[in-house]
Amino acid sequence: MKDLFGTEILPKDICLSVYSDERTVDSKQHPYKEHWTYITLLMIPDTKKTGLLAVLNKYRDNRDVRYHDELHFHKLDKGSEISPATRLAKLWLEEVVNDTDRRLYFRVLGIKRDNLAFQRFGLGDTHYGKYGNIYNRFFRTTFLGAVNSYWPKHKYKTVTIAELYHDKQGRLEAHNFFPWHLPLKVSDKRIDFKTDRFCFVESNHREEQTHQGESHFIQLTDVLAGSISHCLDLPTKSSKGKNEVARVILPMLREILSDSYPKGSVFRCFRKYDVSFYPSRKLTVEQLNNDCARSLSNFFKNRRILLEMTQSCSQPSLPWI
Repeated sequence: MKDLFGTEILPKDICLSVYSDERTVDSKQHPYKEHWTYITLLMIPDTKKTGLLAVLNKYRDNRDVRYHDELHFHKLDKGSEISPATRLAKLWLEEVVNDTDRRLYFRVLGIKRDNLAFQRFGLGDTHYGKYGNIYNRFFRTTFLGAVNSYWPKHKYKTVTIAELYHDKQGRLEAHNFFPWHLPLKVSDKRIDFKTDRFCFVESNHREEQTHQGESHFIQLTDVLAGSISHCLDLPTKSSKGKNEVARVILPMLREILSDSYPKGSVFRCFRKYDVSFYPSRKLTVEQLNNDCARSLSNFFKNRRILLEMTQSCSQPSLPWI
């Protein structure tokens, strides 16, 4: 590739660390009895990690916050006027929304479990069985989608993955394939893994002995996943704190899910942040085994943002359907 003056543009290289977390919403939590699993990847260039971590900790030390415990979205019950944890979560998300220095990237895939043919994913109903298999399968898809979109081949000669981190609480470290599957299956001449397996980190930085700094990024991933899911699903067990935090990211989420997600977006998040869902419709096992029929069920973005469709914390009313 050449620039306007005919000078050859040499492809660049980038080195990243990947932080990931899962979030599950079951039918008892969802207003319309839907089942969702979210895979959230936070990808941080290694040249930006130190500076970004310093910013996150600066907010912890803010005189209006002073919160040094674990930040967990599901615990954000109280409003920011009385809760330092809620104030911190809002500040962290504002940092994500307003990031113009490309210090971080994220990709979220929401899997609508109601539309999956579970027979295709092995035995069992736990992380050790088919749920772990589903997560493992779509994690690879989410990862490759992020790499190929954010750092395309014509611009980046190599994408180096320095480290892979995942929240330990999901118990995926016990799955037969997940801890080592991604590097083995994805590594090639362009995508270079410097690690051969995931490192599972305690999200509570006070309990993590080896990777304390990484715990803060896992907490940021949790808040990101929780706020996006809350906007979309508005679980029946809602709270003032969760609503406040989720509303920070709601305008950007609305833009990402719009029909014309533009390159010149208001939030400058094109090829940097993305949210999508799968599958668009339920297929039988026979249809899944047929290429033409399988193509009828796709990735999609058209979803109701339930938090946006209510002015209160109450459960949405049925006329919205």
